[in-house]
Amino acid sequence: NTTTVTANGGSAFAFGALFTFDQDPGGTIVINGGSVSNNHVTVTRLGGGPVTIDGAGITNAGPLQLHGVNVSGNVATATATGGKVEGGGIWNGQPFGSEGTPTPNLLLDETTVTNNVLQGTSGVELLGGGLFTDGFTPTFTGHTVIADNVPDQCVGCGGGGSVAAARLRRRARREIGRASCRE
Repeated sequence: NTTTVTANGGSAFAFGALFTFDQDPGGTIVINGGSVSNNHVTVTRLGGGPVTIDGAGITNAGPLQLHGVNVSGNVATATATGGKVEGGGIWNGQPFGSEGTPTPNLLLDETTVTNNVLQGTSGVELLGGGLFTDGFTPTFTGHTVIADNVPDQCVGCGGGGSVAAARLRRRARREIGRASCRE
């Protein structure tokens, strides 16, 4: 899948190939197996101005469980004088603000998030090549791996003593030999 947005004025905005959003109180979206791979999201702001890309593979705005899912090879590219590109593999947060939207609750179980890429021109902030989560720490179970993403692995995954983030960093270092998680 390819999404291309070009704006001549104002700001330019795009979501990932799979947008999950469950407004039903108590509901959860569950994906068992499969792949969210090789999606490309490109946003260009002509004449300067900001861009925003929230996810290239998955944009999650509600309760989501991924069991045995491969999230790989997704690419987000921004051309602008400023803005942000977050979540090459998965973006987890409230894209429309906190009023009236469900709380993102992301569970990754036996899931791989690898080889996702964020890229942009000078002045565009790139965060969470594998996973970006905005104030909502995800849960990792089973043999979940987040590795080999560009420019980093996971932004917002806990850090600061989080057992899940520490386990994720140790596992990625063991299996891949390098990993980074940053807040």
